[in-house]
Amino acid sequence: MSDVRGAPRRLAGLALLLCTLLAVLAACGSGEAAPGTRRTVDLSGDDWTLTLDLDARWAEDALHLPGVDVASLPVHPPTAGWDSLARDGRPVSVPGTVEGVMWEELGGDYVGVSWWSRPLERPEPLDGRRAVLCFSSVRLRAEVFVDGALVGYDAVGHTPFEVDVTDALAADGPHTLAVRVTDPSGNFDWRDYDAHRWGEQTIPASHGFGGLLGPVTLELRDPLHVADVFVANRADPDVVDVHVELGGATAGGTAPPLEVTLALDEAPGEPVARAVVPAASLTEGLGGPVASVLLDVAGLPRWSPEDPRLLRCRVSLLEVPAGTELAEESFALGMPLPAGVTRGDGLEVRCGLRWFAPEGVGSDAVLRLDGRRVVLRSAISWGFWPVTGAVPPPALARRQVEVARELGLNMLNHHRNLAAPGVLDWHDELGLLAYLEPGGYWAQGGDELCHAFAREKWLRMVRRDRNHPSVVIYNMINESKDAPVGRFRRDLLDAQRLDPTRIITYTSGWSEDDGHDLHARPGGGE
Repeated sequence: MSDVRGAPRRLAGLALLLCTLLAVLAACGSGEAAPGTRRTVDLSGDDWTLTLDLDARWAEDALHLPGVDVASLPVHPPTAGWDSLARDGRPVSVPGTVEGVMWEELGGDYVGVSWWSRPLERPEPLDGRRAVLCFSSVRLRAEVFVDGALVGYDAVGHTPFEVDVTDALAADGPHTLAVRVTDPSGNFDWRDYDAHRWGEQTIPASHGFGGLLGPVTLELRDPLHVADVFVANRADPDVVDVHVELGGATAGGTAPPLEVTLALDEAPGEPVARAVVPAASLTEGLGGPVASVLLDVAGLPRWSPEDPRLLRCRVSLLEVPAGTELAEESFALGMPLPAGVTRGDGLEVRCGLRWFAPEGVGSDAVLRLDGRRVVLRSAISWGFWPVTGAVPPPALARRQVEVARELGLNMLNHHRNLAAPGVLDWHDELGLLAYLEPGGYWAQGGDELCHAFAREKWLRMVRRDRNHPSVVIYNMINESKDAPVGRFRRDLLDAQRLDPTRIITYTSGWSEDDGHDLHARPGGGE
């Protein structure tokens, strides 16, 4: 590390009242592109076409975990041919669901295959960069095609994943993007503890709405790039530990020079803290090689429900001419980059400064936010939304948080289902604490593949949401009495590796039973 200090149905009425949140703002992963060599194009919105493939077979398909070689997978073109996507499709907007467009026409839930397609243009020459499609949420299985060729696959559902389409976009366009989405049905109430069926296989439970549930973007990024940024708060209010994950790097090596800045959310172009690391050791993280930078934040505004002050952290790779020496003291606030030094690839995330942790565990336990005792007053948000079933309508997005606050609550539990993409942004902006569950994690009756999908979804949730200052608790499963202790402990500890700053609980009920010691506190302690 570089030491640079620089419920039951009786709750349904309340749940429905509160189930109204943010329209999707999140881009792929956890940040936005910073100035430099990266280019990001938003593919969300109109220009999409939805086509149902009523004759497609899917139940017998073997499911695969992330990392599968796409070239080894069977290719499933539209049953009626590629021309059917334009001939039989209807205009739709993304994010969206089949049910949100065709509920009355279909007479309810749609189970099976749908195609979501649109034109795809490369915005500029690649010039050595990689072209990457970023999906923030698809339910459930996504098979991604460019010009009829299978280029990507994901069967986890609801969580971010990426597809490298560099070779597919090497030639000038126009190109066509098509996503074959398979919806195997799902739950339409609160139950998520039993595994669901996919033919003869088992999968974790999830809500039964199918489609592209979050934003889709195309990124052009350097082979060596900032893949993720996590601003990890500490109990010490004067410092944060900025974890920088580098794509295209190797653990055990050295990171290129990094510039890290913090700015107020309302004035992103005016840094209030800055550090430069001429070289940092790369350690192996769960997502890839990581460099850590300790940043001085003394005197910067803190985030609280009463005063939700937000910051933006930007990390840039610095391109330094040969023979140029970087001195950390030459990068004080307000100073320009040294002559010849330029910013290359970068990433920006929104974050907040605060420390939420238990105190007095085993004697007189209380929860404290920056040293002040907090009593949590919460209600359940099931993750069902009007019109689409799964995507928050823009007109209702902000209202959920406002209603919760008007009712005197200071928290919402995103319960038995992932918070939809962008939902937590309003928690951050308006000052409402959040408690998160992935939904379907326990997967009773599931096999090892099912449990592996549940684990991946759980860890993707933690990675996706760890920069939100409103998030204070991750919970694996609601009301579990018979925990599979080995699996739960491993997955909890790996989540703690991704984010050591949050309370993590394996279950929200019956803490007196065996396994209650699986809870973990911020700072790394169980």
